[in-house]
Amino acid sequence: LAGRLERALKRDITRFKRKRRFRDEDIPWFWTVDIPRKDDARLISWVMEYDPGFLGSWAPHMPPHQSVSDQADITRSGFLTRYRSAIGDDLSGRLFRDITSVTVTLPPDEADLLEAELQIYGYVVEGMDIAVDLRTGEANPEEDDQPGAESTTSPDQKRFFGPDLEIVVERIPPADDHDGIGGITAFSMDTRPLSVTTTHTFGPTCRLTVDRKGKATWFFQSWL
Repeated sequence: LAGRLERALKRDITRFKRKRRFRDEDIPWFWTVDIPRKDDARLISWVMEYDPGFLGSWAPHMPPHQSVSDQADITRSGFLTRYRSAIGDDLSGRLFRDITSVTVTLPPDEADLLEAELQIYGYVVEGMDIAVDLRTGEANPEEDDQPGAESTTSPDQKRFFGPDLEIVVERIPPADDHDGIGGITAFSMDTRPLSVTTTHTFGPTCRLTVDRKGKATWFFQSWL
């Protein structure tokens, strides 16, 4: 993966190995691969891969128990099972499930780099449909099932589909760019359906909308 990034982007790639302390010993934990970015970047991303021997050394009494034959199993599900066992987390009782979509708002140069990075990782890009209220002309991406709305495509937004996550890249027009503004501006999770779409506000910079299908979307203040 590091080689693919270097060849496609024509830039240096950082590789770093992390360790974790367990019973007075530093155990190899995971490798990271990332693209060096400028100090004031709105978003920093990286890819991590667990060390195949980590689960056999860290809290080995916790499930899942690994034998010599399955030491190479470095799936995320196996590691998260171990973590939840260690902290006593009962996932079945949680209100919200996994994150299914993330919206990232970036200036054009950072958006270009992230989009290139995602395609190298195998994400598939499509034009993003947003809902426009025909009565007001306003875009309502969180209410695309409301009466009086139809879909159109925004040239400033792209939607990337990965194995289990959708990433929406939204560009900040240069005229609207401000230092320090941008980054992750929304993310969605699955939860229990409601009879009507409901919005909850948490201070001036955060709100939560849950629709009738059980899609919960957290919105954060952005450049808009």
